[in-house]
Amino acid sequence: MVTIAQYIDAREKKDSRLLGSLFAFDATYRDFCPEIAGMAKYHCHGKEGIDMFFRNLFVFNKFSMTDPEILNDKEALFVAIYGSFYLVAVATILDYDQDGNIRSMTVRPA
Repeated sequence: MVTIAQYIDAREKKDSRLLGSLFAFDATYRDFCPEIAGMAKYHCHGKEGIDMFFRNLFVFNKFSMTDPEILNDKEALFVAIYGSFYLVAVATILDYDQDGNIRSMTVRPA
């Protein structure tokens, strides 16, 4: 089963392919934090869509994170950086598929 630590590790490495591999074929990923920074919320669907989404974020340097703290196997707290806007966020794995890949995940302000 994929843990939040694997997700945090892939994000810190800025490895979009690794991130995509953690998710189920029909996964959903929602990030509500950009709305607070005056941007649109992020909503991605599917393993390939999530890979592409993170690849674009990393290539265009639209997102970074710092100070991750693993709270349990499904949640982590970190400082999310969207451009010049910093906020504390919590990432939560909500559901898994039968193979243990992430089916549903959210990131929201802490």
